[in-house]
Amino acid sequence: MTKKTKKYKVRYSRFMAFVVLVVACVVLLFLIGGQNKLKNIEVECADQVLSSEQKAEIIRASTLKMGAQIDSIADLTGDVEMGVNSTGFARFEDIERVSNGTLRLTVSVRKPIAVIAGGGNYIQIDQEGMVMSVSSQMPSNELVYVTGADVSNYYKGKTIVLRKENQLKDIIRIASAIQSLGYHSTYSELNVKDLKDIYLVTNTNQIIEIFDGKNIEQTLRMVEEIIKSGGVKGKITISGDYAGYRKEE
Repeated sequence: MTKKTKKYKVRYSRFMAFVVLVVACVVLLFLIGGQNKLKNIEVECADQVLSSEQKAEIIRASTLKMGAQIDSIADLTGDVEMGVNSTGFARFEDIERVSNGTLRLTVSVRKPIAVIAGGGNYIQIDQEGMVMSVSSQMPSNELVYVTGADVSNYYKGKTIVLRKENQLKDIIRIASAIQSLGYHSTYSELNVKDLKDIYLVTNTNQIIEIFDGKNIEQTLRMVEEIIKSGGVKGKITISGDYAGYRKEE
């Protein structure tokens, strides 16, 4: 009888030890799971101060949900990047875990360089060709207005698609040069319908024909010198190092 009692006690002790182990594992998993649940999102901008409204919009667009499991940052990155970029004004830079329940989104702010006419809308793009906004009204900021572009698709937060090869490259190249040189107040229109004969229109309605704009910065500086010397009406023709001015009669 004694031996049976001892065996029973041993079995019971083993069973209880197993139960305790299982309970401990469940508690541990619960605690770990709780630590991996998203409780807070921080938004940090690399190049300027964001408003609380902008941060809230970035968080909403990021697809991140409070209380969601955040086991692997790598698994989240693709969707978060797409979501942040869909705001149009923010560019995704990075996502990192800063504590058990907190993620930090690092973004930068896109800078518009041009407004493209397409589909009856005004499409504002940055220097990567990313669509920042689409509007039925012309934006009030001083950006060169692009005409003659054969627009195929344009969605906010995605790169604009043009049917003609190299049109987008030329738009970005010329509009970026205008911005970087500080000439954005000089030009009102950039027409790229004919890639062999691109032309700019100044705010005084002067036509600038560009037959060879490989060095667009040099081209724009040559035009600026002619304008400063009094050439504000008529037509300026640029081809390589040659700049010809025909005054409007």
